Amino acid sequence: MPFHPDYASVADAFARLLADDPGFSAQLAVRVDGEPVLDLAGGSDLADDSLICLYSVSKGVLGICVARLIDAGELDPDAEVRSYWPEFAAAGKEHVTVRQLLSHQAGLPEVDGGLTPEEYWDDRLAAPRLAAQRPLWAPGTAFGYHAVTIGMLADELFRRIVGIDVPGYYESEVRAPRDLELYLGLPEELEPRVARVHLDLPAPAEVDGGGLAEVVARPLLGEPGFDAIAHSRRGHTAALPAANGIGSARGIAALYAGVLGDVGGPRLFSEATLGIVGQVQATGLDITTGDPGRYGILFQKPSPTRPFAGYRAIGHDGAAGSFGFADPEVGVAFGYVTNRPAPVGGDRRADALAALVRGIADRRR
Repeated sequence: MPFHPDYASVADAFARLLADDPGFSAQLAVRVDGEPVLDLAGGSDLADDSLICLYSVSKGVLGICVARLIDAGELDPDAEVRSYWPEFAAAGKEHVTVRQLLSHQAGLPEVDGGLTPEEYWDDRLAAPRLAAQRPLWAPGTAFGYHAVTIGMLADELFRRIVGIDVPGYYESEVRAPRDLELYLGLPEELEPRVARVHLDLPAPAEVDGGGLAEVVARPLLGEPGFDAIAHSRRGHTAALPAANGIGSARGIAALYAGVLGDVGGPRLFSEATLGIVGQVQATGLDITTGDPGRYGILFQKPSPTRPFAGYRAIGHDGAAGSFGFADPEVGVAFGYVTNRPAPVGGDRRADALAALVRGIADRRR
């Protein structure tokens, strides 16, 4: 079922995008009220069964896992982080709340002197350094994108609360029961299906060294680096839950469909918890990049510069343009992957396709 007849105009728009740019490859999958309505792939680099590194789309997976702990009463977003992780209270962080920590407000995108490559690859080594670090800004006064460290911080919370890391929890509690094509830790037998991401990135020396942008960019442009995360076996298995998810558009859409209802298993968390994680926690200019942003608890939120869905929606994009979201107002679960870098602010092709989908879904209700 490539597409439901009611969504033929979206399939046509997808085909035009492919025809207009011979270098463009993508997958698009959409479910509405749990039912698949689009499952498309095209271009020379992505087949129907291709998997690809999703980079920060993984933060949406992480957000869903966190939401489940909140839903179960195991994690209180208003609690101070130290109540779960006592060592975190060092260096003026004793009153940092879980909400602040998981919405890029805690001032911990890096540590003084930088985390080592081994600490990036194994966040059990990074956690003590993050716990000891004085925040780079006063927590709660600003937000700045914690590109990789937000996954490390959440991972340590999971170890303290449930005794396993996020990838282990996700595999046993979310992915495997629903047989989702979205992995935090790729099985080796699936390696031949992984497509390459084509990123034209600056060298670390080319990043403006006068501010926090360099702090955030250093590990992604240096080591471990975007390329190793996406294209090495180590990158596919490391505990980088904010950055190294691998999957398909079909997997993203199926995951977000489980946010909205009983799809492939019981609903992943309640409507009340959707309201908690979907509430805006931080908005304005990102202190690390100067770019506008808007965040709930781990999830990106629609904003004037990225109006991808209704105000209650939750989702997250990734460095190569991949994107996923759930919009409860129209019952849309959206998954999109591509292997070319998106401009700052996200892939506008994904936004245009999402707008078409939401318009049709709204008219059909």
